[in-house]
Amino acid sequence: FSVRFVDVATGAIVATSQANALMDPKNPNALWTALDQLAHAALDSLNTRVAIVQGFPQPVQVPPAQRIEPTPEERARLTRAPTASLTALEAYGQGQAAYKRHQWAEAARLFEQATRLDPQYREGWRSLGHVMYDQGRYPEAIDAYARSLRLAERLGDNAQIAKSFRNIGNVHSSQGRYPEAFAYYERSLQLSEKIGAEPDISGALNGIGNLYARQGRYRDALDVYARSLRLAEKLARNEFPVLVEIVPPKG
Repeated sequence: FSVRFVDVATGAIVATSQANALMDPKNPNALWTALDQLAHAALDSLNTRVAIVQGFPQPVQVPPAQRIEPTPEERARLTRAPTASLTALEAYGQGQAAYKRHQWAEAARLFEQATRLDPQYREGWRSLGHVMYDQGRYPEAIDAYARSLRLAERLGDNAQIAKSFRNIGNVHSSQGRYPEAFAYYERSLQLSEKIGAEPDISGALNGIGNLYARQGRYRDALDVYARSLRLAEKLARNEFPVLVEIVPPKG
């Protein structure tokens, strides 16, 4: 696998890294270890610049203030294998492709297959929740999201816990169960603020704003939407104009 960071304004390659792995269904850790190495190599590449020293190009470290340093929680998430089964991973990937084509029944079948092959596959459960939600199969969506939530809580993955709270809130909101929805949005908002996950803060605020609007509390809705808008504008200003490409081997 290779990863390239490309400046979208100029087309210049900002950084590049590579890693090799053996695709062995009996030993999926070989693949995950290689991808972990690729992630760390990508960080090292981004934290290095080429400078001209005495007329010759040499790699130098970027200033400390500009270095990309993942938090301990981010590093833990970075090295955590998504699934113990490459077959489950394959079904999940095929499910994502079907989901993007709006082939809901096929996507649900493949996500269910992925979670059958690996019941600990939290991304598989969350994606199954999405497709059930899109089909209006709300009890099944709640069940899938709740399974994803329990797995995230077991791992202490606060970012995924916050997303799960918001997903469950969305289901309750669609059913008109506003008090339950509000409680989950509030939990998502508080946890997202605690860990500084600004996109998730914005998502929780949007959910709360939608609840207020549906209940005719338009002034409250406008206030919450305004907070979300300010955050979205900030995120847009700070967006790093780089395209990331991860290229698998051919075959």
